[in-house]
Amino acid sequence: MENSTTGKYLERIQIEGLWGRVDVDWHLHPDVNILVGENGTGKSTVLQLAASGLDGSFLMRKNFDFKLVALTIDGRLYKSKDTSASWNITGNRAGHTQFRLDIQHPEVLEMDYINTFEFISAVEPNENGTSKTNLDQQLDLVTRQYLAYQSKQSSKVFSKKATFEEAFAQKSYLFETLNRLFSSTGKTVDEQEGELEFLIDGTERIHRNDLSSGEKQLLVILLTVLFQEGKPAILLMDEPEISLHLRWQYELIEIIRTLNPNCQVIIATHSPSIFNDGWRDKVFWMENIVHKAVSA
Repeated sequence: MENSTTGKYLERIQIEGLWGRVDVDWHLHPDVNILVGENGTGKSTVLQLAASGLDGSFLMRKNFDFKLVALTIDGRLYKSKDTSASWNITGNRAGHTQFRLDIQHPEVLEMDYINTFEFISAVEPNENGTSKTNLDQQLDLVTRQYLAYQSKQSSKVFSKKATFEEAFAQKSYLFETLNRLFSSTGKTVDEQEGELEFLIDGTERIHRNDLSSGEKQLLVILLTVLFQEGKPAILLMDEPEISLHLRWQYELIEIIRTLNPNCQVIIATHSPSIFNDGWRDKVFWMENIVHKAVSA
């Protein structure tokens, strides 16, 4: 499948007065962007503020001080409103603060944000009795979305808008990829009435909650891209290498771009394995996009 990005994409991220001391100015590629920097330099912050600007329902767990966020999309500049009207602070059950950036949101632009840091985030247990983590919650969500995706693709076949092979080509590639990457542990994808489960050595069925953290993480990422259905979309990922096998890190971007050639990938990472395999020209260093604020 040829890799090419068409349609709208995020061209530039500008943040003024971040933490009251620095400005950010990042010109992005339409296909792949890899943000690298030391801990505490603001990689995650940049991605989260961009996500807030792209999706008004996106909530952050930290309260970031800034003057202005501006996003350039398809040649058009979108700015956050006055700071005094930009914050929507609420307390969640865990006692953290969340905020939503009030911004003029671009139309017809899909954005997905993935953070696979695993921590206990819910009281209710998984079906296997283990404590449910945020990664388990994400896996539950994409599994429910998978059922809707299956129904939508089947409708295309029944209405003769696509052949079966056309409608499920991306899913076939995804399953082949997962089976190949999971082969060292003998796992293969198994569908039971639309539910995603797995077999070990072709006989023993295991629930998705019994997968390793890295396997769950890869499943969340790749299902998210599958649901984009090859349409122009922006995928922001914060340190996707967490828990991933070294070989999976090398292949991750290529697999994503094969699943959806029109997906603009924006990654914050510490891992050279993510960008060593042909993506070095897509790397940006935080020190080159962050400057001392003029008013600081």
